[in-house]
Amino acid sequence: MIETKFVKIKGINVAYREMGVGEILLFIHGMGSSLVFDEIIEPLSKYLKVIVIDLPGFGKSEKPDLDYNIDFYVNILFEFCKEINLEKINVAGLSLGGMIAIEFAYRYPQSVNNLLVLSSSGLNPIAKMLNNRIFYLVFSFVMKYIIFSNKWLTKRFQIGSYFNHKKINPIVFRKFFEYIKYPESKKAWLSALKNVFNVSEEFVNHVREIRVNTIIIWGKNDKTIPLIIGDKFSKLITNSKMFVIDECGHPITVEQPSKVIEIIVNELVLKKVGQPPD
Repeated sequence: MIETKFVKIKGINVAYREMGVGEILLFIHGMGSSLVFDEIIEPLSKYLKVIVIDLPGFGKSEKPDLDYNIDFYVNILFEFCKEINLEKINVAGLSLGGMIAIEFAYRYPQSVNNLLVLSSSGLNPIAKMLNNRIFYLVFSFVMKYIIFSNKWLTKRFQIGSYFNHKKINPIVFRKFFEYIKYPESKKAWLSALKNVFNVSEEFVNHVREIRVNTIIIWGKNDKTIPLIIGDKFSKLITNSKMFVIDECGHPITVEQPSKVIEIIVNELVLKKVGQPPD
């Protein structure tokens, strides 16, 4: 088991794990925790120094009562890199983490070697209805006191993200419930959801201005953020290359970890040293 470390950023205890040596590959999770990267940390650590962070409000990091938005998370990421002396990184973001990684690469291109966009949010208004105050209050009540208070309902909520949830280790669902059942976790989850899943013209413009080398990876059967959104990212980012994984839903690092590992190793490691992919 990889040791969980903590660093204080802006007065918040932020949890992270690291393994391996060499070039840095920093992973940013979505609306869950860094546990979504558990299957890929060790295999990738043979080639890179892999770091996975629990964003404030998620996982083992502190969950203060804050407005969790993209600006906040990009600032946290910047301070995190300074605190543990990361000067130049490869940054990968899944779902919400994709938005954060993109915005980080836009603001600090000098700090990014490669950007990896994994099933990213930001270009589809999946939470537009949450702007309606009455809908948000009803939705919040249902999620806090019904869905996320019941293990079976929480699993039912999750399984729609997968192509074939029957192949997913039950531990994945159990660990998510163990984290989300606490009041502070529910509150942070809802805050992040409301703040980050609307499309803003500013974010779209920032995507257009990305110039760092970008690798886009998407599940062909993603119903949460459909493949057409991946195509939009690919068209907007000039220096990008897209990979589509068959029989895969939204949490690509959970459902098809070996495919994700293969793509990352081929693109970040083997091509760099001039070796042909297997």
